[in-house]
Amino acid sequence: SWLRSVRIDSTNGSDGLNAIVPYTSPTYYQVRPTIAVPANEAIHLTASRALHPALQPLESIWNAGKLAIVEGVGYPNMNLSHFRGTDIWFSGSAEDVIWETGWLARYLETMFPDFPTLLPEAPFGLQQASNHRIPLQGNRALTGIVVDDPSSFYYLVNESYPGGYTDALPNTRGGAELGFMRDLDRITFDYAAAIQAAADAGQTTVTYPGTYLGSQLQIVAKLLSGGLKTPVFLCTEGSFDTHAYQATLQADLLASVGQSIAAFWTDMAAQGFGDKVCIMTTSEFGRRVEENGSYGTDHGTAAPHLIISAAAN
Repeated sequence: SWLRSVRIDSTNGSDGLNAIVPYTSPTYYQVRPTIAVPANEAIHLTASRALHPALQPLESIWNAGKLAIVEGVGYPNMNLSHFRGTDIWFSGSAEDVIWETGWLARYLETMFPDFPTLLPEAPFGLQQASNHRIPLQGNRALTGIVVDDPSSFYYLVNESYPGGYTDALPNTRGGAELGFMRDLDRITFDYAAAIQAAADAGQTTVTYPGTYLGSQLQIVAKLLSGGLKTPVFLCTEGSFDTHAYQATLQADLLASVGQSIAAFWTDMAAQGFGDKVCIMTTSEFGRRVEENGSYGTDHGTAAPHLIISAAAN
């Protein structure tokens, strides 16, 4: 009965002003004389906001009332370092506090207080295209695993898993640690088998774009279709660090985002998951309002984020 959440991280600071275009703002066109999206090319959503034309595949989702745009997402005194900014974004800490756990993992531990004493049949979280340790690191244990390709993951684990252990743990100071490593070994193998079984049983009903994000969402769709009970998936698209020649670079990235999300959403609806999936986009920070001298934008603060679900509006 869990709602499946798919989080898409736009890495390296995505420019929100050219994604969600304030096409009636004179200031927008004054400070971005070369990279602003022309009003007549943008996909108008409201009397003041429009989508970048590369995001046109999301227009039908907006018209159906399934897309919400949350503007000005940020926190006080935003850190504009990619590395520290990403840590803050994943951990949910204040800008001057360092936390080693992720807000998503802490939430999962709150929802499942018996974890890890009692383990689920599938990992709580599955992370693709990024090995950042914080998102799924909880206070008690890791709440998920990093898997780019289910078959490759299963092969690697299966080749190194020695099978069940028959010898007793030594009555030494290292016995508990050895037991922990054995349990971790067993759990990893069990999860790899569950993921592979779901991948084998799953299907997709649409053609996904052959992009970085499209490939990830296609895997998520197959795993959900195949019955994997994992509630949270993390995908990645990037890099959005468009310091120079932003117009072309961002258009290509946004085309991948728009086409991939639209394909995934259509697929999920066709397979009966339309009211069970929520998609959220994130980025560690936005970009400055003014364009720079290299036809791009530099690191900024708050930015808009997208939420797509059956009850988005």
